[in-house]
Amino acid sequence: MENYNKFILNPDSITKYDIPFAKAYRNLLQQYPTENLLTLLLHVDGIPLSKSSKLKLWICDASIVEIPPHLRVRRSNMFLISVYIGYTEPNVNIWVKTPFTAINELKNKVFQVPNIHASFKVKVYGCIGDSPALKLMCNMIGHNGYLPCYYCDIKGIHVKKARKRQYPYTPSTKYRSIN
Repeated sequence: MENYNKFILNPDSITKYDIPFAKAYRNLLQQYPTENLLTLLLHVDGIPLSKSSKLKLWICDASIVEIPPHLRVRRSNMFLISVYIGYTEPNVNIWVKTPFTAINELKNKVFQVPNIHASFKVKVYGCIGDSPALKLMCNMIGHNGYLPCYYCDIKGIHVKKARKRQYPYTPSTKYRSIN
């Protein structure tokens, strides 16, 4: 991690498209210039367990951004946060409440790693997944609902004649917040 952090400061043309070279991550580094960051990237996905049943497996796991990409994606470097198996989509407030509470507690502390003489501050960089998984994590109905956008509060209107939902353009868009 230490060598990769040095490499982040002097990228070459091949690897500059990785997460640590993005503007949002660099802003995070500027906010915490003296801290050793341990930045988590959450992954969420739901997959059917068989063709003959509607039973699904929902997984929430994470990887550490500061690990080089070829190592970050190895199964041994990703850690499981939560699993749900059921015939319906999980209630996110119940499914990930305990692990997210633990992550928030870690974010409020600086912690030591055994055998390493450094302390780390935990941050969550983001959450990635397909559309059904992200709509679940964002507590949304979906891409065709009345409030379909992950970024703003644009509201759709149902047009009976066309039997579809339309989203009128409004120049002053109000962006979504965490609350």
